[in-house]
Amino acid sequence: MTEDEHKVEHFYSIGQEESNAKQLGCTANEAKDSIFHEISSLVDFKIIDFSAASKYSQIIIAGDKNIEDGLYDHEMPDKTKAKGLLHFYKEGGAWKFLSETQYEEAKKAGTIPTVCFATKCGIKNMGKVLDTLSLFNESEE
Repeated sequence: MTEDEHKVEHFYSIGQEESNAKQLGCTANEAKDSIFHEISSLVDFKIIDFSAASKYSQIIIAGDKNIEDGLYDHEMPDKTKAKGLLHFYKEGGAWKFLSETQYEEAKKAGTIPTVCFATKCGIKNMGKVLDTLSLFNESEE
């Protein structure tokens, strides 16, 4: 991979193997004519990393957004937002949800029940999802 004077990255493969031109990212004729082959299909992409071996190559390109953006965001039943671990437990037949801050406050106050769950990734309509799981049916409490 190289960068030109305009800060544009260019990605090349090196080889002259006509029988396996796809591995070089070019046609059989191009493989026959040259050793260096610019892989032009990658010109518009930001290459994050790459590795090459005798049988395969892998190229990691940047996505439109960070995969972790919003991953640990939760919407509480009262429509407020929470980030990080979401703690939850059943109290009086209803699900109670606590943000990390609320959990720490309840822990200090000693009001956390013996069985309390936590999830890191947000789940839409968490209360409804939990109610559908037979693990949490009232008869099994």
